[in-house]
Amino acid sequence: MNNMLPAFDSGKWESRYQREAIAPRFDVLKENGNTLLKISSGDKDYFFGKWVCKVSGISGGETYSFSVEYRTENTEFELVNAHALFTWLNSKGIQLPRDYADGKAQGNDGWNSFCRTIKAPVGADSLEIELAFWGYRGYEITWRNPVFTRTEALSARKVRLATTLFKPRKTLAENLSAMESVIDKAAKQKADVIVLTEMAYDRMTGLSPEEVCEVIPGKLTNAMAAKARQHNAYIIVNLFEKEKDLIYNTAVLIGRKGEILGKYRKSHLPLYEKEMGITPGNQYPVFETDFGKIGILICMDQEFSEPARILRLKGAEVLFIPTIGYSPVATMAHAYFNGMYVVVSGGDGQVPSRIISPEGKILGKMEQGEEGAVVAEVDLSERINCPWMSVGPGGSEPRTVFTKERRTDIYGFLLND
Repeated sequence: MNNMLPAFDSGKWESRYQREAIAPRFDVLKENGNTLLKISSGDKDYFFGKWVCKVSGISGGETYSFSVEYRTENTEFELVNAHALFTWLNSKGIQLPRDYADGKAQGNDGWNSFCRTIKAPVGADSLEIELAFWGYRGYEITWRNPVFTRTEALSARKVRLATTLFKPRKTLAENLSAMESVIDKAAKQKADVIVLTEMAYDRMTGLSPEEVCEVIPGKLTNAMAAKARQHNAYIIVNLFEKEKDLIYNTAVLIGRKGEILGKYRKSHLPLYEKEMGITPGNQYPVFETDFGKIGILICMDQEFSEPARILRLKGAEVLFIPTIGYSPVATMAHAYFNGMYVVVSGGDGQVPSRIISPEGKILGKMEQGEEGAVVAEVDLSERINCPWMSVGPGGSEPRTVFTKERRTDIYGFLLND
């Protein structure tokens, strides 16, 4: 492994700050044979500074792997205050995108690490590695073992996302037939994952939750499992689930081989559902698939910002929303503010079913009155940069900015009110 980063004791790491009034203290230390770089508050009530090193010989389009270990003191929200960044530069020294090392690995000896494998932007000739820290009196951070190497190219992670729509029928059998029909239509478009509308099975039948609720696995999930196996596709189906004496509004993720991979229970029940005797869920699981991590919300859940953000912070790259209600602004906001794809399968509204990009753009849609499926192919490895997104003219990825730059240290009010 050829580490392209100079060692901390090479003299090539430079301390930087913008204003003397908020300049931290910088130290070079020795510990167990390692050279360490430290940033601390010194005598300042507030500070911001960084250690920076320039790396030459970068090839645009090539893939690189980075990691650095760190240890903080007196810093309760270390992921708020500590950042490792790449500032990519072209041959003229003009700033290209800036990227956060957004991965975090927990160590066993008090040290954690930032890490990321990333493709250099086209035109990149060099970059600056920045180990930044900001905070208040008493805060300090120590860095060690920086590694930056060229590595194998990241594989494309293309997936064909499908949403569906059909007019509900009057019987369970008719609805099941319609569900199977739209799944077949999605499969003809080579869909990898297909989401069905909330209560597609029993809506408009006039039957109560007690009359239609099923255990999992049961009749409906078995029928969907058969379709999943037939088409080698993931299927997300919604139903009233019975467990012991309770009934939940549940979305089930079925794998390509027909296996049940998991379920999500609707957590934000509208009052009328509570009055129907439905029990709310209380967890936000993220599911592993062969193309990436996904999350699921149901109908009323989309009206709140927190569930989608929780799923993104837990690693979800695509959010699926089976719903009856229509909330285009909310779903576009979830996509944009979390930097993830959102796939909605709806029932009411002008455009009840839609596929939304992390930029908030509609990639596919179905209008009210249509029946069938629409599919959009996306690459989850693709970088989507936004100019002047926090980091300057080169821009950065909203999906990392909106997670790395959160101020969880001052969001405590959300937990107490």
